[in-house]
Amino acid sequence: MGSSFGNRLAKVKANWKKASERESQFGEFPLDDGRFIAKISLMEVNESMSSGRLQVHTEFEVVEGPDTGTSCHSYEGLESEDNLFYLQRKLAKMGQEVPDDPSDLEEICKKVSKEKPVVRIRVKTKGEFTNVYVDRLISESGDEGGGDAEPEKETTTATAPGKGGKARKESTAAQPPPEPAAETAGEIEIEVGDKVTVNHPTKGKILVTVTELNEEAGTFKAKTPDGKIKTFSGDDLVAD
Repeated sequence: MGSSFGNRLAKVKANWKKASERESQFGEFPLDDGRFIAKISLMEVNESMSSGRLQVHTEFEVVEGPDTGTSCHSYEGLESEDNLFYLQRKLAKMGQEVPDDPSDLEEICKKVSKEKPVVRIRVKTKGEFTNVYVDRLISESGDEGGGDAEPEKETTTATAPGKGGKARKESTAAQPPPEPAAETAGEIEIEVGDKVTVNHPTKGKILVTVTELNEEAGTFKAKTPDGKIKTFSGDDLVAD
Protein backbone atom coordinates (compact mmCIF):
# COMPACT_ATOMS: atom_id res chain seq x y z
CA MET A 1 0.00 0.00 0.00
CA GLY A 2 1.45 3.34 -1.02
CA SER A 3 1.96 6.23 1.34
CA SER A 4 -0.91 8.71 1.64
CA PHE A 5 1.65 11.51 1.27
CA GLY A 6 2.79 10.46 -2.23
CA ASN A 7 0.62 12.90 -4.19
CA ARG A 8 1.43 15.80 -1.89
CA LEU A 9 5.16 15.09 -2.08
CA ALA A 10 4.97 15.08 -5.87
CA LYS A 11 3.67 18.64 -5.76
CA VAL A 12 6.77 19.92 -4.00
CA LYS A 13 9.10 18.72 -6.77
CA ALA A 14 9.61 22.16 -8.31
CA ASN A 15 10.37 23.79 -4.97
CA TRP A 16 12.70 20.92 -4.08
CA LYS A 17 14.87 21.71 -7.10
CA LYS A 18 14.84 25.44 -6.26
CA ALA A 19 15.88 24.66 -2.69
CA SER A 20 18.86 22.66 -3.97
CA GLU A 21 19.92 25.59 -6.15
CA ARG A 22 19.45 27.94 -3.21
CA GLU A 23 21.74 25.84 -1.02
CA SER A 24 24.50 26.20 -3.62
CA GLN A 25 24.25 29.97 -3.24
CA PHE A 26 24.79 29.95 0.51
CA GLY A 27 27.20 27.04 0.90
CA GLU A 28 30.96 27.31 1.17
CA PHE A 29 32.30 29.84 -1.32
CA PRO A 30 34.25 28.02 -4.07
CA LEU A 31 37.18 30.48 -4.22
CA ASP A 32 39.58 31.82 -1.61
CA ASP A 33 40.02 35.58 -1.25
CA GLY A 34 42.18 37.00 -4.01
CA ARG A 35 42.20 38.14 -7.63
CA PHE A 36 41.20 35.96 -10.58
CA ILE A 37 40.80 36.21 -14.35
CA ALA A 38 37.28 35.05 -15.19
CA LYS A 39 34.72 35.20 -17.96
CA ILE A 40 31.15 36.24 -17.27
CA SER A 41 29.23 33.14 -18.30
CA LEU A 42 25.81 34.44 -17.26
CA MET A 43 24.20 37.73 -16.29
CA GLU A 44 20.48 38.05 -15.64
CA VAL A 45 17.81 39.98 -13.79
CA ASN A 46 15.90 37.74 -11.41
CA GLU A 47 14.35 37.52 -7.95
CA SER A 48 16.14 36.35 -4.84
CA MET A 49 14.87 32.92 -3.83
CA SER A 50 15.27 33.82 -0.15
CA SER A 51 13.77 37.33 0.02
CA GLY A 52 12.07 37.89 -3.34
CA ARG A 53 14.06 41.09 -3.94
CA LEU A 54 14.78 42.16 -7.51
CA GLN A 55 18.46 41.63 -8.30
CA VAL A 56 21.12 41.13 -10.96
CA HIS A 57 22.74 37.70 -10.78
CA THR A 58 26.20 37.30 -12.35
CA GLU A 59 28.08 34.03 -12.78
CA PHE A 60 31.86 34.15 -13.20
CA GLU A 61 34.00 31.26 -14.44
CA VAL A 62 37.74 31.35 -13.76
CA VAL A 63 39.73 30.94 -17.00
CA GLU A 64 43.33 31.13 -15.77
CA GLY A 65 45.40 29.56 -13.02
CA PRO A 66 44.85 26.55 -10.76
CA ASP A 67 41.18 27.45 -10.21
CA THR A 68 40.34 27.34 -13.94
CA GLY A 69 36.80 26.08 -14.45
CA THR A 70 35.59 27.10 -10.98
CA SER A 71 32.46 29.24 -10.97
CA CYS A 72 31.24 31.77 -8.42
CA HIS A 73 28.24 34.09 -8.25
CA SER A 74 27.41 37.65 -7.23
CA TYR A 75 24.01 39.21 -6.54
CA GLU A 76 23.35 42.96 -6.73
CA GLY A 77 20.05 44.20 -5.36
CA LEU A 78 18.09 46.82 -7.29
CA GLU A 79 16.08 48.32 -4.46
CA SER A 80 18.30 51.06 -3.02
CA GLU A 81 20.36 53.95 -4.35
CA ASP A 82 23.56 52.40 -2.99
CA ASN A 83 22.80 49.08 -4.71
CA LEU A 84 22.25 50.85 -8.02
CA PHE A 85 25.41 52.94 -7.62
CA TYR A 86 27.59 49.85 -7.18
CA LEU A 87 25.85 48.06 -10.05
CA GLN A 88 26.53 51.04 -12.33
CA ARG A 89 30.21 50.96 -11.34
CA LYS A 90 30.31 47.23 -12.02
CA LEU A 91 28.79 47.65 -15.49
CA ALA A 92 31.30 50.38 -16.34
CA LYS A 93 34.24 48.23 -15.23
CA MET A 94 32.88 45.41 -17.38
CA GLY A 95 33.10 47.72 -20.39
CA GLN A 96 29.35 48.19 -20.67
CA GLU A 97 27.59 51.50 -21.23
CA VAL A 98 25.56 52.46 -18.17
CA PRO A 99 21.95 52.95 -19.37
CA ASP A 100 19.87 56.02 -18.58
CA ASP A 101 16.82 53.82 -18.10
CA PRO A 102 17.05 50.81 -15.72
CA SER A 103 14.45 49.00 -17.84
CA ASP A 104 17.32 48.43 -20.31
CA LEU A 105 19.14 46.21 -17.79
CA GLU A 106 17.64 43.00 -19.14
CA GLU A 107 18.95 43.71 -22.64
CA ILE A 108 22.39 44.55 -21.26
CA CYS A 109 22.43 41.31 -19.28
CA LYS A 110 21.52 39.34 -22.41
CA LYS A 111 24.32 41.10 -24.31
CA VAL A 112 26.87 40.29 -21.61
CA SER A 113 25.72 36.66 -21.41
CA LYS A 114 26.17 36.33 -25.17
CA GLU A 115 29.57 38.05 -25.41
CA LYS A 116 30.96 36.48 -22.21
CA PRO A 117 33.59 39.18 -21.56
CA VAL A 118 36.71 38.32 -19.58
CA VAL A 119 37.36 40.45 -16.50
CA ARG A 120 39.63 40.54 -13.49
CA ILE A 121 37.62 39.90 -10.34
CA ARG A 122 38.47 40.31 -6.69
CA VAL A 123 37.00 37.97 -4.06
CA LYS A 124 36.89 39.34 -0.51
CA THR A 125 35.23 37.98 2.61
CA LYS A 126 33.65 40.37 5.12
CA GLY A 127 32.28 38.64 8.17
CA GLU A 128 29.74 36.05 7.02
CA PHE A 129 29.58 37.32 3.45
CA THR A 130 31.91 36.89 0.48
CA ASN A 131 31.73 39.58 -2.18
CA VAL A 132 32.90 39.47 -5.78
CA TYR A 133 34.12 42.78 -7.26
CA VAL A 134 34.96 43.49 -10.90
CA ASP A 135 38.29 45.32 -11.15
CA ARG A 136 38.56 45.80 -14.89
CA LEU A 137 37.82 44.44 -18.35
CA ILE A 138 40.41 42.08 -19.86
CA SER A 139 38.72 41.06 -23.12
CA GLU A 140 35.34 41.91 -24.65
CA SER A 141 34.74 38.28 -25.59
CA GLY A 142 35.47 35.14 -23.60
CA ASP A 143 35.20 32.79 -26.58
CA GLU A 144 38.97 32.52 -26.87
CA GLY A 145 39.79 33.00 -23.19
CA GLY A 146 41.62 35.90 -21.56
CA GLY A 147 45.12 35.21 -22.86
CA ASP A 148 44.95 37.49 -25.93
CA ALA A 149 43.90 40.67 -24.14
CA GLU A 150 45.51 43.90 -25.24
CA PRO A 151 47.97 45.50 -22.78
CA GLU A 152 46.35 48.14 -20.64
CA LYS A 153 47.61 51.37 -19.19
CA GLU A 154 48.39 51.76 -15.52
CA THR A 155 45.32 52.13 -13.34
CA THR A 156 44.88 52.76 -9.63
CA THR A 157 42.32 51.38 -7.20
CA ALA A 158 41.67 52.09 -3.54
CA THR A 159 41.19 48.93 -1.47
CA ALA A 160 40.52 47.77 2.08
CA PRO A 161 38.18 50.23 3.85
CA GLY A 162 38.50 51.57 7.36
CA LYS A 163 41.47 51.95 9.66
CA GLY A 164 44.46 50.03 8.46
CA GLY A 165 43.02 49.76 4.95
CA LYS A 166 45.21 50.10 1.90
CA ALA A 167 45.04 51.70 -1.51
CA ARG A 168 47.09 50.22 -4.29
CA LYS A 169 48.41 51.70 -7.50
CA GLU A 170 48.97 48.80 -9.84
CA SER A 171 50.49 48.43 -13.27
CA THR A 172 48.01 46.41 -15.34
CA ALA A 173 50.19 46.21 -18.42
CA ALA A 174 50.57 42.71 -19.85
CA GLN A 175 53.53 40.83 -18.33
CA PRO A 176 55.38 37.68 -19.48
CA PRO A 177 53.85 34.53 -17.92
CA PRO A 178 57.05 33.61 -15.94
CA GLU A 179 56.86 36.89 -14.03
CA PRO A 180 53.23 37.37 -12.86
CA ALA A 181 54.40 39.28 -9.78
CA ALA A 182 55.50 42.15 -12.02
CA GLU A 183 51.85 43.12 -12.45
CA THR A 184 51.85 44.73 -9.00
CA ALA A 185 55.30 46.30 -9.25
CA GLY A 186 55.43 49.93 -8.21
CA GLU A 187 52.22 49.83 -6.19
CA ILE A 188 51.43 52.52 -3.65
CA GLU A 189 50.03 51.31 -0.34
CA ILE A 190 48.38 53.78 2.01
CA GLU A 191 46.71 53.51 5.38
CA VAL A 192 44.44 55.77 7.34
CA GLY A 193 46.59 58.54 8.82
CA ASP A 194 49.16 58.47 6.02
CA LYS A 195 50.18 61.65 4.23
CA VAL A 196 50.08 61.16 0.46
CA THR A 197 50.35 63.33 -2.62
CA VAL A 198 47.29 63.56 -4.86
CA ASN A 199 46.23 65.40 -7.98
CA HIS A 200 43.60 67.93 -6.89
CA PRO A 201 41.20 68.96 -9.71
CA THR A 202 41.83 72.69 -9.13
CA LYS A 203 44.98 72.92 -6.97
CA GLY A 204 47.20 70.43 -8.74
CA LYS A 205 49.51 68.23 -6.64
CA ILE A 206 48.89 68.64 -2.92
CA LEU A 207 49.77 66.74 0.25
CA VAL A 208 46.74 65.31 2.08
CA THR A 209 46.12 63.15 5.15
CA VAL A 210 44.09 59.96 4.58
CA THR A 211 41.07 59.72 6.89
CA GLU A 212 38.99 56.89 5.41
CA LEU A 213 39.17 54.23 2.66
CA ASN A 214 36.22 52.73 0.81
CA GLU A 215 36.94 49.53 -1.09
CA GLU A 216 33.56 49.10 -2.75
CA ALA A 217 33.57 52.63 -4.16
CA GLY A 218 37.29 52.53 -4.97
CA THR A 219 37.79 55.88 -3.21
CA PHE A 220 39.33 57.37 -0.09
CA LYS A 221 38.70 60.51 1.96
CA ALA A 222 41.52 62.82 2.98
CA LYS A 223 42.04 66.15 4.75
CA THR A 224 43.46 68.84 2.48
CA PRO A 225 45.87 71.61 3.64
CA ASP A 226 42.91 73.97 4.16
CA GLY A 227 41.30 71.51 6.61
CA LYS A 228 38.54 70.29 4.29
CA ILE A 229 37.69 66.62 3.80
CA LYS A 230 37.68 65.65 0.14
CA THR A 231 37.03 62.36 -1.63
CA PHE A 232 39.66 61.06 -4.04
CA SER A 233 39.96 57.92 -6.16
CA GLY A 234 42.98 55.69 -6.39
CA ASP A 235 43.72 57.29 -9.77
CA ASP A 236 44.45 60.56 -7.96
CA LEU A 237 47.42 59.10 -6.07
CA VAL A 238 50.83 60.42 -7.12
CA ALA A 239 53.96 58.32 -6.70
CA ASP A 240 56.69 60.01 -4.69
